[in-house]
Amino acid sequence: MKIGRSGVGAYRMAILGRESHAGLEPEQGASAIRELAQQILWLHSLENRVLGTTINVGVVEGGIRPNVVAGSAQALIDIRVRTQKERDRIEQLL
Repeated sequence: MKIGRSGVGAYRMAILGRESHAGLEPEQGASAIRELAQQILWLHSLENRVLGTTINVGVVEGGIRPNVVAGSAQALIDIRVRTQKERDRIEQLL
């Protein structure tokens, strides 16, 4: 039995970095995974459970090998809101 409804938004966040060999030239790389991790933490700071706003990053993918600084990464995100005002707030911040 449902007692309410939430608006839902499905998002994909894609980050491009710069690949390099993690052992030989790590300074030449820019890790897309590291940046995505920071963005995920920021996304979660937007949650407001009191108002019913929830954010779930359900899928994270990135990199090609452990010894390569990741050149790309992505996350699939589910955002739920209860009010139009909250939807507008989230949309503006994204």
